[in-house]
Amino acid sequence: MAVLQTLIYLVSGLAELPTGVITDRVGRRAGIVIGQVLIAVCLLGQAASSQYWVFVVLFIGHGAGMACVSGSDSALLYDLLVRRGATAGYVRIWSRFTMVGTVTSGVAIVLGGRLQRFSCCGFRFCRVARRRPLRPSAELDRPALSRARFPGR
Repeated sequence: MAVLQTLIYLVSGLAELPTGVITDRVGRRAGIVIGQVLIAVCLLGQAASSQYWVFVVLFIGHGAGMACVSGSDSALLYDLLVRRGATAGYVRIWSRFTMVGTVTSGVAIVLGGRLQRFSCCGFRFCRVARRRPLRPSAELDRPALSRARFPGR
C-alpha cells in the first residue's frame, strides 16, 4: 500500500505542470470538476477491484485528479474575491477552508479506524483467519520447524 501511496504523490507532482496548462485552457472550475470526477471514479474503482495492476492504474488516475485540483481551488477563490473586490479576506477564508479540511480528515481517520472493526470484510477476514492459521510456505525448506508448529502435517 505504501508503494501505491507514493505513486499517487509522484504522479501528482509530475502532473502539476501539464494539468495546470490544461486547467488554464479549460477554466479553473472545469479543472476542479475534472479532477474531482477523476478522483471519485478512481476511489470507486478501488472499492470494486482486487487486482494489483488495476490499483496501480487507479492510483495513477487519482494522482492526476489531485494535480487537476491542486492550485485551481485557491486560484478560483482568489479570482472570485477579485470580482467582488474582497481580496483582503483571502487569507482568512483560505485558512478556514484548510482548517475545516484538516479537522474533517482527522475525524474521518479516527472514525474509520473505529468503524473498521465492524466492517463486513474485516469481520469475514478475522473469521477466516481464526479458522485457518497462517502456515509456512511450501517453498520453505524447513520441514522440522513446520512439524513442530503444526503437528499432524
